[in-house]
Amino acid sequence: MSLPKPFAGLLGKSGNGRAGGGRPPIDGFPAPDALEITPRAVRAGDTWFRTLAIVGWPREVSAGWLQPLLSWRGAADIALYFDPMPNDAAARHLQKQRARFSSSLAKNGISDPMTEVAANDADDIARSIARGESRLFRLGLYITLRAETLEALDAETYKVKALCSSLLLDARPTTYRALEGWLSTLPLGGDHIRMRRTFDTKAGADCFPFATGEMVGHPSGILFGRGVSRTRTDVGGGGSPVFVDRFALPNHNMLILASSGAGKALALETPLPTPDGWITMGEAKVGDRVLNEDGCPVTVTGTSDVQVGRTCYEVVFDDGSTIVADADHLWTTETAASRRRKRRAPTPSTVTTEQIRATVRTVNCRAEANHAVPVCRPLDLPPQPLPLDPYLLGVWLGDGSSHTPAVTVCHEDIQIIEEIRALGYAVQLPDQVRPTSARYYIGRSRNRGELSHCGKGHPRTDENTYRPAQSKTGNTQRYCKPCMDENTARRRGRAIIPALTEIVPLEVFDHLKGLRLLRNKHIPAAYLRGSREQRLSLLQGLMDTDGTVSIRGRCEFTNTNERLAERVRELLCSLGIKAAVRKGTARLNGVDCGPKYRVVFTTTLPVFRLRRKVERLPSAVRLTQKYRYVVDVRPVPSVPVRCIVVDTPSHLFLAGSSMIPTHNSYTAKALTGRSALQGDEILIVDPDDEYVRLTKALGGEVIRDPTQAPKEESRVVCYALGESEEARLHQAVGLALGAVWQRVDKGPVRRRQVVVDEAYLMLRENPEASYLLWALIKRSRKRLCGLTIITQDLADVLSTTLGESIINNASIHLLLRQTEKAIDGVGSAFGLSEGERSFLVAAPQGQGLLLVGGERAALKIVTSAVEHGLCVTDPSMRLVGAPT
Repeated sequence: MSLPKPFAGLLGKSGNGRAGGGRPPIDGFPAPDALEITPRAVRAGDTWFRTLAIVGWPREVSAGWLQPLLSWRGAADIALYFDPMPNDAAARHLQKQRARFSSSLAKNGISDPMTEVAANDADDIARSIARGESRLFRLGLYITLRAETLEALDAETYKVKALCSSLLLDARPTTYRALEGWLSTLPLGGDHIRMRRTFDTKAGADCFPFATGEMVGHPSGILFGRGVSRTRTDVGGGGSPVFVDRFALPNHNMLILASSGAGKALALETPLPTPDGWITMGEAKVGDRVLNEDGCPVTVTGTSDVQVGRTCYEVVFDDGSTIVADADHLWTTETAASRRRKRRAPTPSTVTTEQIRATVRTVNCRAEANHAVPVCRPLDLPPQPLPLDPYLLGVWLGDGSSHTPAVTVCHEDIQIIEEIRALGYAVQLPDQVRPTSARYYIGRSRNRGELSHCGKGHPRTDENTYRPAQSKTGNTQRYCKPCMDENTARRRGRAIIPALTEIVPLEVFDHLKGLRLLRNKHIPAAYLRGSREQRLSLLQGLMDTDGTVSIRGRCEFTNTNERLAERVRELLCSLGIKAAVRKGTARLNGVDCGPKYRVVFTTTLPVFRLRRKVERLPSAVRLTQKYRYVVDVRPVPSVPVRCIVVDTPSHLFLAGSSMIPTHNSYTAKALTGRSALQGDEILIVDPDDEYVRLTKALGGEVIRDPTQAPKEESRVVCYALGESEEARLHQAVGLALGAVWQRVDKGPVRRRQVVVDEAYLMLRENPEASYLLWALIKRSRKRLCGLTIITQDLADVLSTTLGESIINNASIHLLLRQTEKAIDGVGSAFGLSEGERSFLVAAPQGQGLLLVGGERAALKIVTSAVEHGLCVTDPSMRLVGAPT
């Protein structure tokens, strides 16, 4: 074997397996004093090295398929060798393969699917080579891992092999060729293993995803974001930070161009919990009340148009709940790394559905769920005037008769009857007593007597009561004669004759009938939106009757009523408890009695009142009970979606039947805020009141009347024109621009930035505003002023001479995600390559292309938690573009 010159003298081995040491470096090349070579590892100094060669490959690959391996965070060196094959050699090789496949198929006589597929692939590649569309390459992939000890090296090897298996790669150690493998991954350009696989041009190109170059930026300026790097997959990361100083460029103007309708959205059928019940995303309108992640009611301040044709995914959580969202919907999650690093106070991050899908599992041997959404807090709602006490209703729903106000209670759980009596309800003596349980009637009669009544209110006198002779089974139950007469009349189709005895209805029976619960057990909506204490009392009644708790503290509610089980799960979610419903088969003495539904959960809340059950409740719960983990993100056919905006600083609202916190829209005001914090004077023309909250947070001045002069000392001035009438909006915009120009032209020279949002209002049918905007574009540079133009449609810019001036006189162009319909015009105007056009069409939320002078780079806008809290976006009402 021929080795590189610097290591040629290291092959002389001693008896103990150590290569000869003490030889000085050759030609000044640094080399270790000695090498210890074992069958599967090499030791140089204090570091062990092991090389893995890829010997098995997937049949088909897609663009960027090697990215998880290239972004491996451990200590590893990866070498990828490409050797082109001459076309004549490739043709001879394919000809032999095709002949061998044909012979094999003809000889066997039986169709072999594997051979047929291989033969078809060989035919396709041969034709593409003959047409000059492709060529063949010999590709070799090697991974060298390093660690301080052999044990640590074995652990790293296991993790990398697991990762390779997930990519359908078969990684094997270079046994007895450990030194050659290590040398193959050093930056010497020599492949000493020669373990190759044939790739065509497309498959080889798919190993390298699209990536633009790193932008150098400026030593001063503001942070625009991070470069998008193909070698990083963490949700909050990217490439190097990009700083841009607009005042260091030939002119100080910037154009931000984004497509409309680029918001984050949920399917129209997604249920949203409200203080009064439920609505769907499609039904939500401005002014509706929904709930935020703290369980508090918040107001919907805006809704987007229904969007179609979006890429949609179904997000699946570990408790079985699902939500359908588009690829750019925002979620606030905590990753596995964050939970391990700061177990006591994990750091949440805001990611899109597409980013969650790309990193749904951790890249380690455990492959655990990476993203977790905190369980919402208990709903904070006022008490409701409820007709029946929640605990009593829970007991009746659990072990009550479906058509009378009667409950069956075990003798050992007589505490339930004591609790009901303590609530002020009369409990009649049991008329049906079994060895282990008794049946009690509950309620107060309206005459103040102590008479017992049947379930429908007939007095139980001797004349009205029928007691059959004791049967062989020991049945001693009493029957009500008026009720029997009514039932007999119904069966025979006769008119019901009113009973001669006075009917005295019971209070509990009336309320159960009024709530439509008789023969229809469920939890009424009013009880699911009561106060926290009322909802907990209802849950205690349900769990005291149909609930159990194991020795380890695992709670379970079991019932054969699916509707009731689902409502119990909703009740638990409203109390901030993570629960899951599991379906099984109910059996009695081995006989199948139909389906049963188990609601399982673990909590420290006192969900029981029975002392024997309370004693088993745990004092603490595992961390997994405080989160819902994303276990899968599945592509689904595109469905209509839309988004809402809520008036909460966190931008979170509850969605889905499990009340999962999710994000509302979010826009890019970060660049303006950072410039203001750097000391620049900011003048904003805001037709839609987008920048009002940001201006107030920066201590600026908000002006509603454009004829009003701002204060001289104000460093942030926002002309908020959202309250102007539609017919006078153009005039108001012109007046605001005039005031801005007067301050720029007549005021002292200082670093200023003018932000003009919704530029289409000035580019079309507004001559006065167009002239003032043209003056700012052409003359602001002499006054150390930079103009920022924000618009959604390139047609607005290119259709006028003023728009062309904007493009030609802007040193900074920030292009966010574009639609397929608009990308051709954008690509022609800015000279984008095919790869850059594809990137803009599929760009995730908050990513785009930054063009500064002659440089360009893919960029991800990053914001801090404070900036995030000041930004609100909606594509149909207050959206500058994509959230940045």
